[in-house]
Amino acid sequence: MTFERVMEVFTDYLHKDGDVDVIQTKRGYSLMVWDGAAGNWSRAEFCETPEILCGLLCDVYADYLELEITRAQRELTRTEQAGINAERRKMEERCLE
Repeated sequence: MTFERVMEVFTDYLHKDGDVDVIQTKRGYSLMVWDGAAGNWSRAEFCETPEILCGLLCDVYADYLELEITRAQRELTRTEQAGINAERRKMEERCLE
């Protein structure tokens, strides 16, 4: 797994979700999540390895899918949660290709 592969896998998602930024710094990559209600970053994490970046992106991608489905108005059904889990695994596997 490489940083380049992880970024390639998540490119489409990152273009859709305006609240998540992955920034390359002199020391590596950082993932940042914007909280519009608070007007501040709700999460900012340094990703020392591509595996860490992939895991964090999978987490925020799963959160994004949940919000797309529920609009924060209800809980996920078991079927919906299973679908999100499957999408998450698919993204992880693509990062390993």
